[in-house]
Amino acid sequence: MIDGITLNYQINDYDAWEKAVNPSLFLNVGSNTGEVRTKKRIDTTTITHKGKFETFDLTVKEVMNEITGKQSFYLNTKGSLHKNHYNGSNYLSFTFQDLQEQINHLCKNLCINPNKAQISTLEVGLNICTPFEVTPFIRHNIVCYKGYSFNYYKPDRQGKCLGKYCDQPKQYSIKIYDKGFQFDLPENLMRIEQRFLKMQPLNKKGIKYLSDLQNLTKVDSLKEILFKAWNDVLIFDIPGNVKNLSIKQREIELLNDGKNSNFWEGLKETVSQDQYKYQTRKFKKLVAKYGNNWRTTINDLLKNEWQTLSKNYPNLPNGKSHFLPEFTIKIKGKKGEKVFSTEKRYCLSCGNELNPAQKINSKYCSAKYVRYERAHQCRNNNSNPRNNFKNKIKKITGKGLLFDIMPYFIENNNKKQSHAI
Repeated sequence: MIDGITLNYQINDYDAWEKAVNPSLFLNVGSNTGEVRTKKRIDTTTITHKGKFETFDLTVKEVMNEITGKQSFYLNTKGSLHKNHYNGSNYLSFTFQDLQEQINHLCKNLCINPNKAQISTLEVGLNICTPFEVTPFIRHNIVCYKGYSFNYYKPDRQGKCLGKYCDQPKQYSIKIYDKGFQFDLPENLMRIEQRFLKMQPLNKKGIKYLSDLQNLTKVDSLKEILFKAWNDVLIFDIPGNVKNLSIKQREIELLNDGKNSNFWEGLKETVSQDQYKYQTRKFKKLVAKYGNNWRTTINDLLKNEWQTLSKNYPNLPNGKSHFLPEFTIKIKGKKGEKVFSTEKRYCLSCGNELNPAQKINSKYCSAKYVRYERAHQCRNNNSNPRNNFKNKIKKITGKGLLFDIMPYFIENNNKKQSHAI
């Protein structure tokens, strides 16, 4: 949903702000050499301070007006709300609720008012599990975006490339890459992302300040922009030779030519916009009719993923959900009777609310609803301490002991693990 972000914030009372935040967040640039980065102009002097907060890069610019003597301070925060939530990775689900936690966390620790923290760049994207291998699809089936060719990311040391991107002049970029390959995951995970370098398109959606990302309606409106961006990407997924299709010769020529992004770049320069759009619509229809229909598949996956991440329950009076009675629902299906509970249940490991559709005796997040990696992590975080302790005892007793040491350990029922007495 929301990933990378850049925030600009004016600090009105720098002395009070500096006392409120952790002083270790900032270091003068070049402080290890006794120098401070200073930039002088005709009537102003700018001193730059840099620092880090978790995975965010921080910059404070101290601007002195040499004529009036007035000082102004500006904080720039750059990073990823999604990555910061997971300590540097962004392949797990990042819900609207997770977004709110990160925004509150950032505002609290940096002492900023979200109503005054202006967004200057923003990334909107989704990770989807595809029924096909991602890298071959990106390499062979992605053609172009609005007639512009995609560029490949710089290959890694093994010569493998994450995916493609297409930059629009000074406005935004479209990224499509293999998230599963990036983090060495066992699943086919593809990310489709739009990075806004200029905020005009988002300002029209009412998104200008950090507080706007606390509004579900405004955030939800971003899906239209992302889905349209994907719709403007041309793909070709017809297997085999198109010459074998029972279609007109000019349609065969369009399919053969349309596989190459250079064709669309040249067509865009030689025909009218209406004619160009007509040819792209015709190309899409032919591909949809004779291809693997992956465009529709990806459309559905994007819509389902966005709906899952933005899922929100209506606020109850005074925010007290316990006004509702707790009861269970039994539903008879083909595979027998299923029991659902309206009582909120929480994962014993991560503390997040369990999906109501999980089994009534579930204790941890299920891979069916939060993906395998996250569910696996929840179980490991809970079981590893116990298993590590058992392994230590097994290792000690395996060497031979003069007496039984087990009576000297007691079980802690709260944490489900033992310790020495």
